Amino acid sequence: MVYRTLHGADEAKLVDALRGADVAVSCVGVIGTDDAKMREGNGDFNVRAIEAAKQAGVGRFVYVSVASVVPNVVGKTPLMKGYFEGKTMAEECLAKNYGEGDYFIVKPSFIYGGEEFSLTPPRVTKTYGDLLSKVLGSGPVKAIAAKAPGPIALTLAEPVSVDDVAGACVAGAMGAVAGSVVDGTDEIKE
Repeated sequence: MVYRTLHGADEAKLVDALRGADVAVSCVGVIGTDDAKMREGNGDFNVRAIEAAKQAGVGRFVYVSVASVVPNVVGKTPLMKGYFEGKTMAEECLAKNYGEGDYFIVKPSFIYGGEEFSLTPPRVTKTYGDLLSKVLGSGPVKAIAAKAPGPIALTLAEPVSVDDVAGACVAGAMGAVAGSVVDGTDEIKE
């Protein structure tokens, strides 16, 4: 029902589903090679959810976007243009519809977790991700990444556990975090 509603079937049903909620959390997103589908899945769908939440009287909205390091590097190429346009649309809609302190954006880079590897969508298991996080989150690697040019810095960016992303979303939903954005693995873990 939610997919059909976000896809435009009946927005009144989405507003009704959200009515009475204190907080809405959107992890809706699409990745792939079709710019139009990525723009729709990351932008249009989230814009509909944000506007419906506002109309339903939801007082706080949490949105999972993408770490700034990713569009700062990849966004300068023709790759994933629709993905970044969609994420920007959603963030702008959120700021327009909700005041400072009434929304929270979680901006992870590569999220890992679960028990299976996958290429579409890209997935890395918890065990492998924990190992990668330990290596890429070490002091020496972080020091190199901090001084490295964009593509190398992105390659060396520490991935973030799905559990840490979920924890940041819960903290944001409860208003337990100062500010309106956590950007990157270190801020998400805090």
